[in-house]
Amino acid sequence: MTIKNYLSIVLSCLVLFTCSNDDDNTTIKDDVLEFVFFENSQYAMNELANSTEGNELELQVEMLAYPRTEDVELTLSVSNDNTEEGVDYEIVSESNTIVIPAGQTRSTNGFKLRTINNNASSVDERKIFVTITAVSDGAFTIGERPTDPENAIATVSISDDECSDTIALFNNAEWTFAGSNTVYYSDYSGSFVTTLEGDQLTIIGDIANYDLGITITATLIPNPDEPTTGTIIYNESTIGSEPDYDYRWLMAEEGRYDICGRTMELSTLIQYTDFDDPSIWVDWYVSTIAANLTGEGGDTGPVPPSGSVVGEVSALPGESFALTGTINDTQGLSTISIQNSDLGISQEISLTGDTTYELNETFSIADTVSPGDYSIDVIATNVEGLSATFTSVLSVISDGPCTNDYTVFGNETLSA
Repeated sequence: MTIKNYLSIVLSCLVLFTCSNDDDNTTIKDDVLEFVFFENSQYAMNELANSTEGNELELQVEMLAYPRTEDVELTLSVSNDNTEEGVDYEIVSESNTIVIPAGQTRSTNGFKLRTINNNASSVDERKIFVTITAVSDGAFTIGERPTDPENAIATVSISDDECSDTIALFNNAEWTFAGSNTVYYSDYSGSFVTTLEGDQLTIIGDIANYDLGITITATLIPNPDEPTTGTIIYNESTIGSEPDYDYRWLMAEEGRYDICGRTMELSTLIQYTDFDDPSIWVDWYVSTIAANLTGEGGDTGPVPPSGSVVGEVSALPGESFALTGTINDTQGLSTISIQNSDLGISQEISLTGDTTYELNETFSIADTVSPGDYSIDVIATNVEGLSATFTSVLSVISDGPCTNDYTVFGNETLSA
């Protein structure tokens, strides 16, 4: 090959490669995705705790990108779910924007919200939605990832400092208390039950450390500024009796109740009738109690007594048997009746508002009672007039005369 031909081949190749490069105008771009977003997607505020200056919630934003040489401004929108600006919360920031300063990747002055502490309670969730709607630098994608962006919206939940409980908790409810009085018994403790009808609260129990059978009907007056609290007023109670005098309870001063705190305070004056003139009531002493709700009630209304009695017992004619059981009632028991006409059993036990009664009665069986099963009804009635019947079965067995007649064994095969 001549030198001329070799140079021709080299030049041809150079031209070929040069044309190839000139014809390829494609530019490969490596796009960098940059994000801006809230630090968190979920925030919580307490109506009371976040309602004062210096205790606001502050939302901050950050970027996933190189810091900018100029400020990056984010525009926000605010929407509500069961909340209202000016009623449930207020925006403390001067504008609905957040700025990430130049040279930084996080905001330093966030978007501030403050709750408004009011007396309204809400059983439904209360939420505020703060959304990033625009960014001054168009290179940013809103949210923490390109698809289904996270933290583009901040959800703020407001918890209520008022409870949503109602006075229905006091219906068919059980209480325990600590108390003191001014004269005889110093400190004492006890329990009582309450029932509710409208604003009328019936209190049954030994709140004055003197008698279990006294009943007070009180009126509940809600506090208009804080409806879950209020005062308790009542007139004289029912009258109890001793052999030489009667006695009753009167309100010494207005009581107080707190539904959410589940507490009640009562101050009661004890009076008795004058020994010489029973028409005159004489002041005796004052008892004051602080009670706590230990068994929540509800708005179902009064209910019958509950409990159980022994299911089956047995005895011979002429013997005795014991009828046992436990009867309960939150409203208080008034009577327990035990009945069976075939056995000649008819007994009524009078009670004075006991919430629990341990039944233990002994009955004799007449010699003339025929063997067999007898149902004995135990009927418990509470102070509301509601009754429940519990049944026990007595098996009267025959002891028959002894005999030397071995034919009773019949054709049985005996073995030892």
